[in-house]
Amino acid sequence: FFFLPPVRTLSIAEPQNVLTFLILAGVGITAAQLAGRLRRQANTGARSATENAALAAFGQKLASVADEGGTAAVTCAEIANLLDLSTVLLLRRDGRLHVAGAAPDEAALGPLDLTAADWAWDRGEPAGRDTATLTASDWQFHPLATSLGVLAVLGISHDGRGDPLPASRRVLFATLLGQAALAHERLQL
Repeated sequence: FFFLPPVRTLSIAEPQNVLTFLILAGVGITAAQLAGRLRRQANTGARSATENAALAAFGQKLASVADEGGTAAVTCAEIANLLDLSTVLLLRRDGRLHVAGAAPDEAALGPLDLTAADWAWDRGEPAGRDTATLTASDWQFHPLATSLGVLAVLGISHDGRGDPLPASRRVLFATLLGQAALAHERLQL
């Protein structure tokens, strides 16, 4: 349109200008792809830096509490905030699971949810919504497994809709879960 005669038209007057058009189009497409790739890499780097800072802050907050209630509250509040989820942390006392912390505080668990949490505790595997076990539950439960065994179960939910954890956030969640498990193991030791 701007470079090949007749200028300011979309027609090509001479056959040799077809090659020039194809080369210019190829350069334009290549430049656009390189710019897109660079933008994606910059976004990934920024997200990684943000997640690393959040993990460091989470570890510091966990280290600052020295009881189960405080550890449960920090775990639930930080994971809920970082991943935009509802969270609940359950501990076993007298053979039954009890809510030790939740964010927001009004987490309601039904009988099916508690069954899924028991399954996760007993087998050391995730259970509940979008897992292989007890999928009718509104919550997804993950055991906090350590060298001492399962010390707690963390439940996550995203307003009862679909998978509460998108694939892009699973690595961050697994790291947060590991930090929480280490904090509970530290309390036991």
